[in-house]
Amino acid sequence: METSHGTNYGRRVYVALWFACAGGITGILVVMFGLVAVRYDFKPSRLIFLLLIVVPSLLAGVSGFWIGADILNPYKTKTVWQAGIRGLFVAMAAWFAFGVFWSGLNALTDSDGDFFKMLYATLVVGSLAFGWLVAIMGVATGRLLFQRNV
Repeated sequence: METSHGTNYGRRVYVALWFACAGGITGILVVMFGLVAVRYDFKPSRLIFLLLIVVPSLLAGVSGFWIGADILNPYKTKTVWQAGIRGLFVAMAAWFAFGVFWSGLNALTDSDGDFFKMLYATLVVGSLAFGWLVAIMGVATGRLLFQRNV
């Protein structure tokens, strides 16, 4: 299906890049929060960069590819608010995938790591701490993407 944004695959890649950037920005903000909150006891490293910036960026990009492409489909998304809701769904999917990734990593590296306990903690406590930021970034990205490409 050809649209003004190219093929369906091209549209998916375009949206994925937007959401990958948003996921990376969100990760950068979380790392900056860590630097400020613990007053320089937080030492950014390659592992922190990978876990809190690269992984969320990739997961947001994949979620944007699979879920967010309809933001640019004029038959499915007609208003900026619909685009924001679709962006929120992309962010929620990426957040859930990150929770599964984080919990699985914890279960593999911790001797008494309980996957489901960590998943619960990540999705509940993490959502209270950072979920609002993920949601805002998802809605904002969906809305900006729609407005830029109308």
